[in-house]
Amino acid sequence: DPKMKSALHFLNQGLLTGNTMSRTMSDPSLRRIFDPIVIGMVTLGEETGQLYRIANRIADSKERSLKLTRSLVAALTYPTALFAGIV
Repeated sequence: DPKMKSALHFLNQGLLTGNTMSRTMSDPSLRRIFDPIVIGMVTLGEETGQLYRIANRIADSKERSLKLTRSLVAALTYPTALFAGIV
């Protein structure tokens, strides 16, 4: 995904210049990618020294959300096609 590649490059540059991950993620150019809850969790991970654990929790949560979305789309595809065929 080109947007994510650009965001990760920007995040990497921010880290290389000495900013924290949460501060770089809070940049206005990245607000469409990283929501405030994720930024808050990263801030907490930085402050407590548990960034690795927090990052894993964020990743697990995003994966579950994506899996649920895919399941819902798959479950609704047949009824939608059937309904469209009737109308």
